[in-house]
Amino acid sequence: MSKRANLGRLAGAVILAVIAIVLIVTGLNQQQAPKCNNVAMKPGDLCVLSTGAVTYEQRKADSGKIGVVQLGLGGVAVVGSALLLGLYLRNRRRTAPEAPSDPS
Repeated sequence: MSKRANLGRLAGAVILAVIAIVLIVTGLNQQQAPKCNNVAMKPGDLCVLSTGAVTYEQRKADSGKIGVVQLGLGGVAVVGSALLLGLYLRNRRRTAPEAPSDPS
């Protein structure tokens, strides 16, 4: 394996790790109270949008689903990042120069 391909794995691992962090943080943020026009909603509230009205319960259910999906995708990205990092380290060890043997 060439050095360039191995560095590509390292770059991919870093990029996936960043994506995972963003997905997990935003997924956790989705678990908070739903908002309407950046104002926290309370049970029984109605949010009027250009596409129609949405109740607190509908917003809560939608944001909960989105948060779970984001957390799941973040977990998959963590696993993918760990695999790429493992492949990078394995190939780096394989291509490392061997220490000279003792002539005695």
